[in-house]
Amino acid sequence: MTLALDIDAVKHALGRWDEDPLASGLHARRLSLALASEQLRAGFDLVVGQYLAKTAFIEDLEQLAQRHGLAPNNLRVKVYRIRATLHDCIQSCLKNRTANETDSLENHD
Repeated sequence: MTLALDIDAVKHALGRWDEDPLASGLHARRLSLALASEQLRAGFDLVVGQYLAKTAFIEDLEQLAQRHGLAPNNLRVKVYRIRATLHDCIQSCLKNRTANETDSLENHD
């Protein structure tokens, strides 16, 4: 089971997050680290799929990976493999969709 962790979604799930976006963002990061830690502890994959401009949070994620025995390079390899699998899946779906549409058009003639 792979978890696609969206920190902004966690932040927006907090009640009244917009009253103090900075505090909400920091709390969402802490919650996300806890969620990520449990995901990795359970032996599952984790993808943090967004641009992270906060250097401290990137370092927190790297430390989390190390605590769970994963080197940052291992994470990059996993992300590459997941991306390649997703790409292949999308290409296959598009190919099947095009074939189905062509069949549908031919059957209507």
